[in-house]
Amino acid sequence: MALSKLRKKIDDIVRLACWKVLRPTIPLSSGVSVPVHSDSDWQIMIEVLVDRNYDAAIESAFSSRRNGGPVRILDLGANVGYFSLRCIHFYIAGQERFPFQLFAVEGSPSLVPDLQRRLTAHTESDVQVRCGLVGHRSGEALIYSSAFYSCVNKIAKHGATASRNPLLNRRAEVSKYIDLDELVGPGPIDLIKCDIEGSELEFLQTYPDLLRRTKTLVIEFHPNACNANQGRRLLESYGLEYVHTIQDHHPTYSLEMFASRQVVHLAANEQPSGYLQTY
Repeated sequence: MALSKLRKKIDDIVRLACWKVLRPTIPLSSGVSVPVHSDSDWQIMIEVLVDRNYDAAIESAFSSRRNGGPVRILDLGANVGYFSLRCIHFYIAGQERFPFQLFAVEGSPSLVPDLQRRLTAHTESDVQVRCGLVGHRSGEALIYSSAFYSCVNKIAKHGATASRNPLLNRRAEVSKYIDLDELVGPGPIDLIKCDIEGSELEFLQTYPDLLRRTKTLVIEFHPNACNANQGRRLLESYGLEYVHTIQDHHPTYSLEMFASRQVVHLAANEQPSGYLQTY
């Protein structure tokens, strides 16, 4: 058993080194470049760019804009920025120019510098990158961070095994919670993407006002870490209706889309704006 773990770790190190040397980049039609630097980067890239899990929600955010107001998108659990880059791609590739604000929040301090480089390279958009945990409004916690699997970063529970060794998947960093209301300020939010690895119920309980002024939400529920049914009931009480399940990997996670009643009504009665058909 110990030998097999050692072999796997060596294999992980070799694969990561190959990614770092090759550093492939995927160019999109808008001119946005998408770097892929690890196995987990590849996995998330497939979900966002190939399977297009978020495209319908992004389409809704841009097409439901009214009265010349800005499109405002909040990316919670931004990781290395694939969802945010997809949003920037949609904006640049569109024919119309309008105010566009993107808030990208990532809890793992080790990921934020790379996230900052990837997103702020595109000056066409108003992009704000913040390091912070999502759930409570203040305080701090330990978050697991892995050089090999950035898509599994999550808050370490009290008493859980942690390490400072970057080669171990139980490496943990101290990170502070961020107040999202202070970050985004007043006004409607067109789209929230929430992938915070088990802290989603805390987020839903802490930010009822933010969610009541949100038009579309795509959230990843982790039933093993939180009460997903309670979360769905909270969303309904905030005026966000269940639209459909994008991915269902029970009992590990499910990716689900919710929308305000106004957005659901518009989607049922209006023709699509053409974003998805264009690119």
